[in-house]
Amino acid sequence: MTSAETQPTPTPSPTQHPAALIVAATLAFVGAAATIGGLFPDFWDQGTFALVDLTGVLAQQAVFAASLLAVGAALLSRRTSTGGAAALAVIVAIGMQPRVVDVATIADHDGPRGGTGFSLVVGGFVLALIAALIAAVIELRPRAWSQRGGARGWATLAAVFGFAAAVGYAMSPFSASVGRVSAFSFSFGSPLEGIGGPRALWAAILVVVLLAVVPPTSVAVGRGIGIGLAFGLLGALGGIAAFRLGEALGTSGTEFAHVDGAEGTWTLLAAGGATILVAFAGLLAGRTRRPKPATIPMAAPEPVLVTDAAPPGSGSVTDTAPGAELPAAADGAEESAPEAPEGSA
Repeated sequence: MTSAETQPTPTPSPTQHPAALIVAATLAFVGAAATIGGLFPDFWDQGTFALVDLTGVLAQQAVFAASLLAVGAALLSRRTSTGGAAALAVIVAIGMQPRVVDVATIADHDGPRGGTGFSLVVGGFVLALIAALIAAVIELRPRAWSQRGGARGWATLAAVFGFAAAVGYAMSPFSASVGRVSAFSFSFGSPLEGIGGPRALWAAILVVVLLAVVPPTSVAVGRGIGIGLAFGLLGALGGIAAFRLGEALGTSGTEFAHVDGAEGTWTLLAAGGATILVAFAGLLAGRTRRPKPATIPMAAPEPVLVTDAAPPGSGSVTDTAPGAELPAAADGAEESAPEAPEGSA
């Protein structure tokens, strides 16, 4: 036996974690810290306005930062890195719309300039976007998107409720009552109203599409990517719901105008909650119904008696496996045997 045969070829350890995912997790952590830090300084360079003064924006940014911390921790584990990459992609894609509105605001010639809060919040989002791209390149390759969910009925329900959540997102979330006796009221605040220009409108349309597509996709794909998509949807919808509830319940208004939640807020809450429940129920159903590969029982091998090799032609029977037939006698063996003389008995 040669030395090459005695030394096995080294194989990479299955627990070795890609360095790129560690970089992506670090960027997600730093992005979360920048998002939290951007809540307190002045958001614009004009006046004393900070995001912490608005209950809805404060709640939305807090949910976004918490989601970044959670997916960053998931990226550090080899077992959950695929789901973390999928969740981060959904969170960043849906969370892009408010940042596009902010960038469009400062791009206007008559608009304000960005302050310290603006720089920190937008910078944190850019870091999260870079982290999502790195994680997607490593984990979300086309071969990983095979349909392994196995729960088509739940996927259909997820598509229905996801579409309802998308409709609720596109509707006006707030209503204002004008006058002491609320004689006149109107709804406002729809993301599709075009506030921020065409870029903000396209970002809102992307959110509508994702809310309708991600829930059935998560159930159909299943496993790591499906679970990640569902958790990403949970974080994204949680941020939108926190913003709308915070603005509706945390804004006191004045004696001449009162802000309250409208049909868009309540539709999103109901349909979004049902979407999350159906998505996770479909993932659980697909996991329990997935057929297991058939196993063929293997009989235990019969013991083989191994002894020292006998010299050729020795006729040793110890080299024969138990139950095997002995070799037939050579031709003419009986004829060559000497006959006993008569009468010797």
